[in-house]
Amino acid sequence: MFKNSKKCEIKYFRIAQQFVVCIFIFFINFSYCTYPSKVSVPLSVMHPGCRKACDGKLTPMQASSFIEGQIEMEKENFEGAKKSFETALSIDPNNPFLLTYLALAIEGMGKREEALRLLEETLKNFPDYEQVLLTYAEILIRNGETAKCEEVLKKVIELYPDSTHGYVNLFNLYLSEGKIKKAYEISESLILHRPDFAESYEFSARTSFLLGMYEKFRQRIGEFINKVPLEEKRDRFRVLLDYGKNMFKAGKLSYALFCVREYRKIYPADIDGVFLEVMLLSRLGKIQEARGIAKSVRSSNVLVQSQLLYESSAYDEAGRVLENEFDFKSLSEQDPSAKLIMAVSYAGRLDFPSVVSILKSFNHGEENFEVEAFEKAILIFLSSGMEEEAMDLILNYPSGGKTIEKFEIMNALTILLSRKEFLNKKKSFIEKFSNNIAGEILLRWGEFLEGDNEARNWWDKNAEKLLEEVSLKGGEIEETILTIIGLLTGEKVIPSIPTDLLDISIKIEKKNPDNPVLPLLRGRFYFMIGSFNTSLKWFNKSKITSPFLYLWRAEVFLKQGNVEEAKNQIQYGLKSNSGAYLKKRFLSLL
Repeated sequence: MFKNSKKCEIKYFRIAQQFVVCIFIFFINFSYCTYPSKVSVPLSVMHPGCRKACDGKLTPMQASSFIEGQIEMEKENFEGAKKSFETALSIDPNNPFLLTYLALAIEGMGKREEALRLLEETLKNFPDYEQVLLTYAEILIRNGETAKCEEVLKKVIELYPDSTHGYVNLFNLYLSEGKIKKAYEISESLILHRPDFAESYEFSARTSFLLGMYEKFRQRIGEFINKVPLEEKRDRFRVLLDYGKNMFKAGKLSYALFCVREYRKIYPADIDGVFLEVMLLSRLGKIQEARGIAKSVRSSNVLVQSQLLYESSAYDEAGRVLENEFDFKSLSEQDPSAKLIMAVSYAGRLDFPSVVSILKSFNHGEENFEVEAFEKAILIFLSSGMEEEAMDLILNYPSGGKTIEKFEIMNALTILLSRKEFLNKKKSFIEKFSNNIAGEILLRWGEFLEGDNEARNWWDKNAEKLLEEVSLKGGEIEETILTIIGLLTGEKVIPSIPTDLLDISIKIEKKNPDNPVLPLLRGRFYFMIGSFNTSLKWFNKSKITSPFLYLWRAEVFLKQGNVEEAKNQIQYGLKSNSGAYLKKRFLSLL
């Protein structure tokens, strides 16, 4: 009875194996394609699959060899993968699905030109085959042939207007090249053809943000939120926090609040989301609401609780939460954010000696905390009638030079320095800041506010010289140039916001199209929105000679993938008269 049991077992195993392979063949149409992980894909144009994958034409033997090839690809054994795909192709040498994988294996072996030739030959027989076209576009982009890649992807869209792959890859290509408007148009076209595809709304929102179309951003991100299935929201909504942060940086607080509130519906306890909402509400003037959220968070970490109260502008409460754990005897060892909170809290209590003690305790690497503590303490003292103490802080501590560049402090001090009782302080400021651009700006601006015609003439004559001097000293030229421009035009400028750069440059262009500042502003604006070719054209028009131009050009060339030219710019910059700050920036690019 059991005489042939072993043969039966083998037979049943073969049947089972063939069944598994058949199941694989059925599902492969919907599977994700695998690519050689060693191949660099900087522009993320790899297609996630193809509805016309293999058309169900693989035999069990072909499918088995194909699976082996996939396994070898995962192991980065591209030669082994090539052999497996060639075995599968031995039955049907012209199978376009298998030929695309063979091309990817050949590319993984470092033979990109050979892979491209194989795909070109395949396209002669199958000119409309979606997967071959997408794989061809993918390898073209890795070969630096962006124009040809664009043509291929446009053909995919024309042939398959309801398939997402061509749109997604072309969107990513345009985005990587800084062609934001074209990327936006592709995302809108994708929405038109595939309104069910949630990512298309996120693509449109992303490019709307970059183009400064904030109402369109709100509309599209709202549609994205509604389109994402409930079970996928947790995985896909983290992007909302990033949008909230970017809108916050751009000064678009109401849009940022919309994003973070949608994010917190899914992640109510996420501390990053809580912090961002508290900061936004505080800056929008909704202090009580901000404090309500800050106080509702129960954290075993006293510092976290204190930081939330601090961000809600409850400075005194924030300090009192920390007070029992704050040790003046070991100030330098305290957390820098704790020192910041305590300094501002003591400033609110007008405890000048305690503020001074804490300010002196900041260590190297804690400069950002130190400067914020200075700024807030000075503003509190100025608003509380302690002008003398505020001025002493600026005059007696190293961070004073950076602190006076803050718009509110500069305005307050210029008014104070024009008062008779503070004339002796004006001399001290001149002595301390004689070699400091910010100090020079402060004093001259103070005279200008007093209606001094000589000061007005000084501004007109020295604006360009100031820009050159600032850039050569290697300071934060982006910040200082815009501070100067803000003073010259009466506009408050936030350097990190692309639209501010554009708006101010338009105003300057109307007054004087030959203003030497204009190319710098336009170049920086186009760099920030990712339009690198246009950015470079504007930088090349600049008449202001500065090491920063070498730095900015180097950054553009790196974004374009032109490493050699970037290195040349860095070398020119290192040989120029650049300070320690700039040298550090140059070296960080190498």
